[in-house]
Amino acid sequence: KRKTKGDILPALIERVRERDEFNREIAIRTVANEENRLALERERLELEKKERAAFIQLLGS
Repeated sequence: KRKTKGDILPALIERVRERDEFNREIAIRTVANEENRLALERERLELEKKERAAFIQLLGS
């Protein structure tokens, strides 16, 4: 049997939807990973700031 547009189009639309959903999930994960990385970076910088303050206080005493 020869395939017609009616046979191919629904399958194509479904594949495009699946691809778009997959791409959305990847984008969401990427944003979440970046947010986690930034949170860890803020934590690290805060610790470094406290260490510098303690060192300066030690030098001043």
